[in-house]
Amino acid sequence: MSAYATLNSLTAIPYFFSDKISKVIINKKEELLMSDYVNKQIQRQHYLIVFYLLAILIYIAFFAWKEKIFMLGFLISTLFVLFYQIRFWFKIKNH
Repeated sequence: MSAYATLNSLTAIPYFFSDKISKVIINKKEELLMSDYVNKQIQRQHYLIVFYLLAILIYIAFFAWKEKIFMLGFLISTLFVLFYQIRFWFKIKNH
């Protein structure tokens, strides 16, 4: 048990008092989450995920060309995840 208040307990306070405290806490939480360090880590993680998914697409294309094995389910799922990763990355970039 900690002597300091946790973020969850602080966000529960406005339900008993007022919404002003809630807005301040949420704004501070957003400032912490959008700090430079966190932004760099998020960007690096998204670059790695997109690179990995592109490598999977190359893998699928190689096996379709060389071994005449076409992995349609794997291709669809990879394109689906790649689409959402790029979409999420653009949302972060434009925010």
